[in-house]
Amino acid sequence: MKSRKLILAGIAVLISISIKGTGGYIYNSEDVMTTAELKYDKLSYIPTISREEEAYTEEYLHYKGRPRHEEKPKPVIAAKDGDSTKKVQNSKIQDSSNQHRILYDYLMVEKNRDSVSDTAAKLHEGDLHNACVYYASEALRRIGENIPLPTCNTAQLKAELTRRGFKICYDMTQLRPGDLCFTTYESGTQKSTHVYVFMSWETEGKYDYAYVCDNQSYDFGTPYHTRNINFATSKKEAFYFFMYKPN
Repeated sequence: MKSRKLILAGIAVLISISIKGTGGYIYNSEDVMTTAELKYDKLSYIPTISREEEAYTEEYLHYKGRPRHEEKPKPVIAAKDGDSTKKVQNSKIQDSSNQHRILYDYLMVEKNRDSVSDTAAKLHEGDLHNACVYYASEALRRIGENIPLPTCNTAQLKAELTRRGFKICYDMTQLRPGDLCFTTYESGTQKSTHVYVFMSWETEGKYDYAYVCDNQSYDFGTPYHTRNINFATSKKEAFYFFMYKPN
C-alpha cells in the first residue's frame, strides 16, 4: 500500500515536470484574486469618451447655465490711462459674493433671457424700448433679489441696490460676468442712460466691446449681444460704473 502511494506521487511529479516543460500552467490556489484585489481592479478602470461625446457634454453643461471653464483670476491687469499704464489689483473686489456668478449662469440660458424680456415688456406696457431697468430688475428678482416692481429708472435701481448693500466700482477692468453696468449720466442729471448685465469681454484684454444682456433685442435681435463699453457712439453711451454685492 505504501509503495503504491509512492508510485502515484512519483507519477504526479513527472506529469508536473512534463507540463511545465512544455509551457503549460499548473493551477495554484494562490493565483485566485482576492475580493479586495477584484474590487481594486474594477476601480482602477478609467472609462474614456470620444471627442464627440466630450463636446456634447460641454455644450450640455453650457446650456444648463454652468460655465464651460471656471474663471482664472488675473492678479494684475494693465489699463492704459493716457500715456501712462497703471496696474490694477483684482483684490479690490475679491471680497464680493457669488451673486454675479448666479446671475451670469441664469442669463446664459436662452429661455431664461427671453423670459426676462417678456416680463420686462409686460411691466412696460408691452414695449421693450426704455425698459432696461425693468429687464435688469426682473433678472435680479429671478435670482432672489426682491427689487420692487415699480422700479423703473436707473436712479431708482441704483438706490435700491445701494440699500441692499451693493457697492460701486468705476474700474471696468474689474468687471466679472454678472456685474451690473451703468452708462454715463443724462445731461444735467444724476441718472445713467442705460443699465445692462456684463457677460464677458469680446476679446480678452481689450475693453472696447463686451457681450451683455439687456432689453435692447429690438436693436440686436436678441437680449444677448455685443456692446461698446469704453467709448460712446452716436446711439450708445459709454460705461460709467458697475455695481456688485460684497459678502
